[in-house]
Amino acid sequence: MSLRDYERPLWMNKDGSYMSEDQIVKHIITRAAGTMAQTMWRTIKLSELAKLHSSKGREIRNEYGLWDAENPHTVQAPGPGEKGYVDHPLFPDQVSFRVMQRVWGEHHR
Repeated sequence: MSLRDYERPLWMNKDGSYMSEDQIVKHIITRAAGTMAQTMWRTIKLSELAKLHSSKGREIRNEYGLWDAENPHTVQAPGPGEKGYVDHPLFPDQVSFRVMQRVWGEHHR
């Protein structure tokens, strides 16, 4: 690894681009292997994932640059949908929840 690899933010690919949702899921699964995080993903119930919005969800949003205005994989301020709340699929809260669901699913295959 070069010094540049250590300076690069977690969410950034080697070419300087943002990780896609698929890449984030794979990265989280790889990082969790053999750790307490893996145990957490294996033991939590799917119905409990929403409780992680302010902890694990925020960690994902922050660590992977989902709130960064330059991130092409997210939409920062889409406005409320028909239901009266922001439900745009590329809003960072929605992306992080989908990532959690997918990581959970990989641990429960």
